[in-house]
Amino acid sequence: MTHKKVKYNSGNMPFSVYSSSVNTGYAAALSDDFGIVPTATKMYVAQSKGSSFSTTRGTCEIYSASFPSLASQDTSTYGSIYITGSVMGLYGIAVDSVNSKLYWVNDVEVGNYQIWTSSLDGSGAGVIIHSASAVDDRFLGLTVLPRHNRIIYGVDTRQASLDGSKSGRIIGHQPGLVPSAGAFDYSYTMDRIYIASSNQIYTCSLDGANLGALGYDDGINNYNNGACVDDVNQKFYWSINGAANGNIFSCSLISPNDGGTFG
Repeated sequence: MTHKKVKYNSGNMPFSVYSSSVNTGYAAALSDDFGIVPTATKMYVAQSKGSSFSTTRGTCEIYSASFPSLASQDTSTYGSIYITGSVMGLYGIAVDSVNSKLYWVNDVEVGNYQIWTSSLDGSGAGVIIHSASAVDDRFLGLTVLPRHNRIIYGVDTRQASLDGSKSGRIIGHQPGLVPSAGAFDYSYTMDRIYIASSNQIYTCSLDGANLGALGYDDGINNYNNGACVDDVNQKFYWSINGAANGNIFSCSLISPNDGGTFG
């Protein structure tokens, strides 16, 4: 596996994008502060500015750029498409390329999380889901499944229609399973949700049934930042914010007892 680091500076918004080749030549960058989500030609970055989780209010912005521009480090087409009001942070961003929509999470204040949506150019932005409690309804990560008209979101793994209606808990609190941030994703080929929790990988059906540990142990009982599924190569990736540095792990979408791999 090869890696390269490309650094971009757009006004007062310096950040770094990491990429690596994984057979097909693509991978996902995972971060605690912003999410990067590719579509066919664009990537979208959500960044907090002057805010801190549950402590300091600030503004957040969503930026977009084309992949050719990013590859050539040409920032002329890179710009802000949406600026939030005063919030604690902006967590999670997902692209619905079928309906040309963006979805993201605003941490408005302690105990008040919201899921917002807009067009891909940032227009028509508005809130579609409000949290109800500070503990059960922390909306930090989300993924969008346009084929199923569904959003999956929240620490305790909830789901809703793309318009925010029909919201409800998929999994809820289970012994030993405490998903953190956005450490979950959905596989269309397996038709299952995959969740990184502490040092285990769990999986269940889209409705929460047949929940169980996949059988991989990363050996690090720490905070899971994010996760994504690579359906092409049948891989699940997740990141961990360790005490000294961060780690990205991967495993097969199938159990090691059935020939899956971890590494």
